[in-house]
Formats: sequence, structure tokens, C-alpha cells
Amino acid sequence: MREQGELRPGERYRIYNSRDLFGTLPGDYEVVMERGSRWVGVSVDFLGGVVETYERRLVRWWELEKRASR
Repeated sequence: MREQGELRPGERYRIYNSRDLFGTLPGDYEVVMERGSRWVGVSVDFLGGVVETYERRLVRWWELEKRASR
């Protein structure tokens, strides 16, 4: 049983929104995204959009799995 106020894994993590022009990334995540974008040769915004797409797909899949297990 969870304690009051206790967070489960992933509950504090927000999905990156590529349409949020003024949003900022958390410090360590921004470093990883900048390094990855340089390595791949794309902009941080483009890489963020790709990550957002896969995060949303993962959320949809997880919801379907939870419904199927009921």
C-alpha cells in the first residue's frame, strides 16, 4: 500500500511537448538531448519531437495492456 504523497516511478516525469515553444527541459535531460542531437546531426527540437512520439506510443500501449489485463 502506498503512503500518502508517495510517488510511483514515472509519476513526476512529464512527456516532452514539441509544440511548447517556451518550455524548458530539466537540466540533466537537456544535456542528454543536446548530446544526442549533436551525435545524430539534428536539432534538439527535432529529437524532442521524436522522443515525444515514442513516449505517447508507450503510454497508449501501457493503457491497452492495463485494459486487457482486467
